[in-house]
Amino acid sequence: MQSGMQTAPVQQTPRRWVLWTGRVVSAIPVVFMLMGFATALLQPSAAAAGMAQFGYAPDRMPIVLTLESLAILFYLIPQTAVFGAVFMTAYFGGAVATHVRIHDPGWPLAVIGGVCAWIGLYLREERLRPLVPLRRLR
Repeated sequence: MQSGMQTAPVQQTPRRWVLWTGRVVSAIPVVFMLMGFATALLQPSAAAAGMAQFGYAPDRMPIVLTLESLAILFYLIPQTAVFGAVFMTAYFGGAVATHVRIHDPGWPLAVIGGVCAWIGLYLREERLRPLVPLRRLR
């Protein structure tokens, strides 16, 4: 005879090193974006020159800074971190396209930023792990 009771899956607390590794890896794209944001605010002439090099008019700077700050903000808030990672990936994808379009060799940094955003989020947000399970090779 079978019992009608089912046991709930056991929630394991994440190992501290996994959580802290996720936080450190998550900081990499945030630092990349904050450096660009700080440059735009502290050295507007250098930022305008950079925008011109990539083919953008200086009047586009407020749009770029707004998108950049929103991506950082959404990514850092735990409740919106997944949306922030998607937003950040889109931002970095645009950066890759911009760099590749003018044959600038800096495009791998944007790829690294996007990859680190997702790896960091995966490590610090255990609800993502069942969606993207990693399997060991046997």
